[in-house]
Amino acid sequence: MELKRFLEIINRRKWFVLSAFFLVAGTAWVGSVFLPDFYEATAKFTVRSGGAEESLLSNIGLNNAGARARTEEDIPNRAAMAMTAPILEAVARKLQLRDGEGNFWTPARLAQLALLSGRTSFKVERVVNTEVLRIKARSRDPDEAAMMANTLAEIYIEQNRQEKKEEFRLAKEFVAGNIDTVKKEFLQILTEIKDFKIAENVVDLTLETQRAIERMSDLLMMKENAVVSLAQSKAQLTATRAPLTNRAELGVSTLAISENRQIELLKKNLGEAEVQLAGVLVEKRSDHPDAIALNGKIENLRRQLETELQTFVVGQEAQLKNLDEETSRLLAEQLTQFPRKAIMDSQLQLRYSSTRDLYESLLDHLNQVGIAEVMTLSDIKLIEPANLPRIDDPKGPRRGLIRFLGMFLGVVFGLSLGFLVNYLDDTIRTPEEVQQAGLSLIGTIPKFRHQPVSLIHDLDPSNPVCEAYRMVRRSVRLAGVDKPVRSLVVTSPMAGEGKTTTAANLAISIVREGRKVLLMDTDLRKPSLHKKFGLSNEKGLTDVLTENLDLAAAIQSTGIDGLSVLPSGPVPPDPGHLIESDKLKQLLQTLCARHDTVILDSPPVLACEDALVLAGIADATISVLESGRETRRALAIECEHFNREGMKLLGVVLNKFNPTGFDYRAYRYYHSYDPTDRADGEKGKTK
Repeated sequence: MELKRFLEIINRRKWFVLSAFFLVAGTAWVGSVFLPDFYEATAKFTVRSGGAEESLLSNIGLNNAGARARTEEDIPNRAAMAMTAPILEAVARKLQLRDGEGNFWTPARLAQLALLSGRTSFKVERVVNTEVLRIKARSRDPDEAAMMANTLAEIYIEQNRQEKKEEFRLAKEFVAGNIDTVKKEFLQILTEIKDFKIAENVVDLTLETQRAIERMSDLLMMKENAVVSLAQSKAQLTATRAPLTNRAELGVSTLAISENRQIELLKKNLGEAEVQLAGVLVEKRSDHPDAIALNGKIENLRRQLETELQTFVVGQEAQLKNLDEETSRLLAEQLTQFPRKAIMDSQLQLRYSSTRDLYESLLDHLNQVGIAEVMTLSDIKLIEPANLPRIDDPKGPRRGLIRFLGMFLGVVFGLSLGFLVNYLDDTIRTPEEVQQAGLSLIGTIPKFRHQPVSLIHDLDPSNPVCEAYRMVRRSVRLAGVDKPVRSLVVTSPMAGEGKTTTAANLAISIVREGRKVLLMDTDLRKPSLHKKFGLSNEKGLTDVLTENLDLAAAIQSTGIDGLSVLPSGPVPPDPGHLIESDKLKQLLQTLCARHDTVILDSPPVLACEDALVLAGIADATISVLESGRETRRALAIECEHFNREGMKLLGVVLNKFNPTGFDYRAYRYYHSYDPTDRADGEKGKTK
């Protein structure tokens, strides 16, 4: 939208704009005068980075219970926490701040930053790029402002300390509750270990396992030695049974055999006898008595040795069997049970160790939490209490700013209201809007400030109103170049648009050309044409159509040369029937033959269909719209009615047009006309 269009809208809606501006700006101006002064007191406190109790709890992993991490996000949270309802309620109670009914002030009232009302208010904010928070208290009383800032800081610090102490107390209760649970579990584990050792007959499973393994190793070694010794003993026994030529094999011996004195003695004697026999055979024959005696002795020794060896082998076999049985028993009764016992013992020992460590740790934590509870301090510290404001230095209200904002908002609100009203306004106001609706504009009747204009017969022909109707007359004539307009219907979408006045003044304008014109009131429902000329309506059109009244008796003179009026006459019971009758068509033809122009003042189109019927029998139809009253919707419906009947409006007359804006300078020329400038029959002049 162009700037010129904006200015036109502002000019058109200037009363809305000015009214809204003066309302808002005036309210701000008057309000700033009556606003009381208020004073501001400021207190500052900081958030400590940590204390002894925090360090203590951090060692046991409970630092979140006693102190929050000091981060960039935590500072705004602390500022918001200072304005919570419990703290503000405590401030109101401590300072006995009550309303008119004796009730303590609500947190909402205390927290309100009431710049305009001057009531007490709070604000907690962070000092930029620091960990310092600033409390601002505003009040009409400087003493009260300072007291409120300091009281809020004091209550906030104390509440913070109590919150931390409560956290320590809850942590202590939590640890104490867990200690009881862990203690019961610890005692249960000890009972299970005792029952396990009794049931499994175990004192020290590790030592017993070691001893059993050593015993098994000894048995296996003994078994191995017994097997070797048994084999050697059997070999010795076999050698003993061998012929004399193989007796050298008797020299084979084992550790077990060497430890048997009887066998060793027999082997020794046998060896000596064999040596003697060998010496005798060197000198004597084998059948010598000495040789025979030695052979008998040797055989006897061999039988004795064989008997001893057999006895010794049987003993070794029995010993080996015993070792096998002992090894199997040890393996079955002890070594196979050790893995199961070891698993059970490991599980019990693991539970015992973890439960014992947890129990000892909880005892240590309980002790440290108790110490931290005693050492509890607030992590908020007041670093600058609020001072008493100077009585001659109020902080507000800033009346100049309030007035400026009031004027600014007044301009914004006024312009917004003006554009909103213009946007919501669906009425047709300008000739352009008529043309945008798809209709021809045949004339514009301006609206004058000085006096309302009804009939123009007493006005000077140079009067702007006369000029406006002359333009309408010329447009109607140009529209009838191919076929002269002898009968013209003047209608409007709704009643009160000025169609009757337009019809009368258009007739007067045509008469001034020296033509003969008849005005016929075809509004048989609410006739008003006769009132314009001060005529009687006792007889008229309805009498002509129903009682065959002579036209000469019905037509009345207006006192204006060439202009006659046919009133409507009495209102009939069925006006629509008369309008649709053939008599009316014939009557119109007769009147057109007797007059140069016949103008029909018809009812509104949207009120009844009489205007559409009349438009069908007349040469042309024009519609009168009042500027700023008729809507686009009503005009569209009117056009739809004409299109449905297959007829077309000759054009539209825009009545009571108020020219505003840059495009209507020519129209504003008419506004300067003053009827008082006429004198001594001279023409009215324009300024």
